[in-house]
Order: sequence, then C-alpha cells, then structure tokens
Amino acid sequence: ICTDCRLEIVRRFRAANPDRTREYDRRWRAANPDAAREKARRWAAAHPDAVSEMYRRWAIENPAVKRAARRRHYAAHKAQSLANCRGRKAAKLNRTPHWLRPADFKAIEAFYVEAERLSNATGVKYVVEHYYPLQGKTVSGLHVPQNLRVIPAAQNARKGNRHPEV
Repeated sequence: ICTDCRLEIVRRFRAANPDRTREYDRRWRAANPDAAREKARRWAAAHPDAVSEMYRRWAIENPAVKRAARRRHYAAHKAQSLANCRGRKAAKLNRTPHWLRPADFKAIEAFYVEAERLSNATGVKYVVEHYYPLQGKTVSGLHVPQNLRVIPAAQNARKGNRHPEV
C-alpha cells in the first residue's frame, strides 16, 4: 500500500472509531510524555490563532477555574507579581510627560472607557494598547493619547512588547 493510501485508511479508521482512537492517543501520550509535549509544542507554534481561540473558549467556559489558577499563581509568586505591577506603574508614570494638559488626560481616559464599552458590548476583551511600547527594546513610546489605541486583548498579546514596524 502506498503512503497516501495508508494515511487515508488510518484517517477513515480514526473517524469511524473515535473512542478507540481517543483511548489509543491517551495511552500513547502516557507512554511518550516527552514526544507528546514536543508534538503539542510544534502544533501550537504552527497554529497560534487556534491556540488563542481554544484558550479564549476555555476561559469563557471556566471562569472560576481560571480565577483560582490566577490566585494560586499570585499566592505562590506574590513578591514577583507585586514587583511586576509596581514596575509597570513606575514605567507608565516615567513615560507620562509632565507637560500634558488636563484635556490630554481626559483623552487618555476616553480610550479606557471605550475599551470597557467594547468589551461589554461584544463579550470580547478589549484593551488600551500603546502603539509604541512603553518599555520597548529598541524604542520606547510615551503614555500620551497619540500613542494609544483600543484593540482586542488577543491581538495585543500577539504583538507583545515589540515595535510595530519591525
């Protein structure tokens, strides 16, 4: 049997016998944890949008589990969590120019209000993103209205702390 024919036979068998396939896969993963982890890592790297969508769906379906995991992580890494939070606040303050007018602060606040409104209206989390990151490796932006935009949180996570034009 040629390779393509063999793959087609396996595909049909797996489709016709989902329970046996699931059990076989479970046993294979238990017997080959390193290979299973590597296979999952490669698949996730090749399908970032699918992983993001799967995680989003899981988080929506399991908010209590996600909240409990976040609390456990915070309790286990409290000092690190506080340091990260304080560092981010300090970086934001250091990158907020002293010459901003009250109208600029109102404009900045409007971005956060819009992000919350969109999140509530669509059910998708929106965040205020700095187009040029506050702590970029090559360039750092300022916390000013011209550097802000409202985008979905998943898109912001994909961008990370990178310069947008690189």
